[in-house]
Amino acid sequence: MRMKVVGTDHSVPADAYDANRLVDRVDSGNATANKLRKEQRGDETLKGPWKLASKGCGDLFVKDGMLHHKEMILGQVSRYACLVDGGNK
Repeated sequence: MRMKVVGTDHSVPADAYDANRLVDRVDSGNATANKLRKEQRGDETLKGPWKLASKGCGDLFVKDGMLHHKEMILGQVSRYACLVDGGNK
């Protein structure tokens, strides 16, 4: 199982990430939360992690209807939303 993860905590405003206005705000191709929820539920490689999360096992959990992963990085607990691997489509 391959999972990509993305941090859910942001300390910098979203506009600061694109200070040079390189991203087209009309259609940046970024997934919305609802789209990510749907993609996560439909991804066969995440079936096992969903089961683990429902049992509270494997450092996986559900928040806001999305599958997340928790791990220790340099002594700090980090929580990430699990992303669908685009190569599986």
